[in-house]
Amino acid sequence: MATTATNHWKLGLFVLLAVGATLGTLFWLGARRFRRESFPAISYFDESVQGLDVGSPVKFRGVTVGTVADITIAPDHRHVQVTSDIYVDALDEAKLGATAASIRDASASVGQAAASVSDAREELQASLRAVGEALESVRTLADSLERDPSMLLRGPRADGAVPAKSR
Repeated sequence: MATTATNHWKLGLFVLLAVGATLGTLFWLGARRFRRESFPAISYFDESVQGLDVGSPVKFRGVTVGTVADITIAPDHRHVQVTSDIYVDALDEAKLGATAASIRDASASVGQAAASVSDAREELQASLRAVGEALESVRTLADSLERDPSMLLRGPRADGAVPAKSR
């Protein structure tokens, strides 16, 4: 009788270990799918992307080659920017290995160009603010000259204040 109880205990332990090992193996195999080597590809759309969601598959000729990672407004505020993670192994399977490298390079170039456009836009905005401030100074000077044209001959006072019109 003691032998049967021991055998049941050993059999139960074996079943639990086998189920645990099976679940661990399935988890490991499933987790590999989420750690695929990928590179970002950025696309810009000037039309509606309704129905496109983060996580949607990216397909090339019917073959899933990646997933949508992010959907935002583009830096120019006129387009929709869609960032996709393109899987290298999927491109290799589709016999697009050389294309994968060129897409990766082009994606990096587009990303750098977008950053340059954003920087140029910020510089342009700063320049426009400076021009606006300069125009405001010119308006102030024109108003002062309109009130007292002789100020042009006298110049501003040493303390920087504009002399008041004398009567």
